[in-house]
Amino acid sequence: MNKKSSVNNYTKGKDTPTKNDPSSLNARIVQLEEEIRQLALTIDKVEDEKQQIENQMKKALADYQNLERAMDKRMDMKSIQLRKHIAQDLLILMDDVQYGLNAVTELTIGDDVQAWIQGLVDTMSKMKTVLESLDIQVMQVNVGDQFDSGIHEAIAVVDQGKENTVVEIVQPGYVMGEMVIRPARVVVSKKLAK
Repeated sequence: MNKKSSVNNYTKGKDTPTKNDPSSLNARIVQLEEEIRQLALTIDKVEDEKQQIENQMKKALADYQNLERAMDKRMDMKSIQLRKHIAQDLLILMDDVQYGLNAVTELTIGDDVQAWIQGLVDTMSKMKTVLESLDIQVMQVNVGDQFDSGIHEAIAVVDQGKENTVVEIVQPGYVMGEMVIRPARVVVSKKLAK
């Protein structure tokens, strides 16, 4: 039964209120005001729930974006660590091949051994190409540079030249961007007590 018909159901009579009777109209107004108040409370509740859901969705989206950034950063770090590890292993092999090539220069060798040596030289070239593909370059270190423990590893100290400078480069250092893969192994000058 709708509200309009309930108002019209009043019958005319002495003791029965009519639809135009002020007391029945006031009662109906009070009833309608209560219904409006209840509807307003329901609307407020629904709007609050909607706002909570929107806030939860925004938080979930922000959490997802943060997780995505963290995963990207973690993957980048894993990639860098993997390239660094590969480069360090490759540098050990390159050092060994270079030691062999350095030793050969002191020997008298025939043509058959010369071909073998050329194979080693070619292998070194390929290993250097692999390092370059990993964005790894030889560190720029020169004799006379100031010793820096961040990029140099002192393997010997001599009393010669200006103090705390690189006197000899024993092994080159390698970098990947700003990251040191292997410090340059150097001989450093130092005033020694006599």
